[in-house]
Amino acid sequence: MTVACAFLSALLPLPSLAQPSAAPAATPWWQRVTFTGDLRVRDEAFYQQDMPSRHRAQIRVRFGARVPVNDDLGFSIRLTTGDPKVPTVPNQPLGGVLTRKPFYVDQYVLVYRPRAARALTLGAGKFGYPVLRTELTWDNDLNWEGAYEQLALAAGRATLRLAAVQSVFSEVAAGPDTNMFGEQGLVVVKLGRHELQAALASYAFRQVDGIALALAAGDLKTHNTNALRTDATGTVVGYAYGFKLVDAIAQATFATPRREYPVTLLADWVVNTNAPPDRNKGVWVEAGYGRAAKPRTWRAAYRFVRIEQEAVLSAYNFSEMYGTNVRGSYTLVSYVPAPRIALEFEGFFSRRLTVAPAAPNPRLKRLHAVVRVTF
Repeated sequence: MTVACAFLSALLPLPSLAQPSAAPAATPWWQRVTFTGDLRVRDEAFYQQDMPSRHRAQIRVRFGARVPVNDDLGFSIRLTTGDPKVPTVPNQPLGGVLTRKPFYVDQYVLVYRPRAARALTLGAGKFGYPVLRTELTWDNDLNWEGAYEQLALAAGRATLRLAAVQSVFSEVAAGPDTNMFGEQGLVVVKLGRHELQAALASYAFRQVDGIALALAAGDLKTHNTNALRTDATGTVVGYAYGFKLVDAIAQATFATPRREYPVTLLADWVVNTNAPPDRNKGVWVEAGYGRAAKPRTWRAAYRFVRIEQEAVLSAYNFSEMYGTNVRGSYTLVSYVPAPRIALEFEGFFSRRLTVAPAAPNPRLKRLHAVVRVTF
């Protein structure tokens, strides 16, 4: 695939690497650098019938910098803790016999927004999502690699936002490369203090077997719950089905008399058109109250998830649950006691959607107590 291919659309600003602000070219570069970062410490507990209980402490540290090169061009980079072979988990477990903890490059992106056409954004590198999505399809901590294009067109209370992504998943010198091509259209309508969003996306993979081979070789260490193909010796040769996802999201944010406590409702539905109809669909429904953005404010949220085995690529979706072939729920309570500090409690409760006859299917309870500091 040619990553530097046609730039074409524009959508949401990157969630973790913001668009660079304009700065006079004469200003020395070191005076134009903006630093960002966060530290998260959490205790994680696992409870499951007939299994020993487990507790572990984890830490995530991220540090980034943004540099506006000129009025049109900017560059961002971010480092993070974690395992380089686990792209969906930036956590570093504590207690590794006191060994040092590594840092890796998590994001690096060049962003171009021409002054003559501010509705257009072009980006290339390793970047956060330029589309609206949930962890039904893509984990929050994953970053695509390749190029993206965004275009935003406004008319009255409505905005049409278009995005295209060309992502390289695996480049092989003597074989076919694994690529993903994504497109999304998003309509945002503001009704006073309320907001409605509706998005439709397509994610098409080419030569997706490269991901299955990386999992089998240990080059990619994420969970796999998709069906695999093997040869006569039992060696993995690829996935049983291809992946072409159609993903529809609807979200409504309703203001309340308390400004810091909007009500948010979201529904995400995905279907893998390359898999059998009895195992190719996923549903993700959320409801939330509050933002937990200012000191002494809080947020509560609930999520229901049902993901059939071949609905999405299990290597890259929500890492806190089983992957696919799962049904579960999630609860969150977050409180901000002081500026840039958040306290959170999360609960994940899941079990397999289908299992073999007479096979056990105990519910997994996964609890998080979190302290998060940003700067």
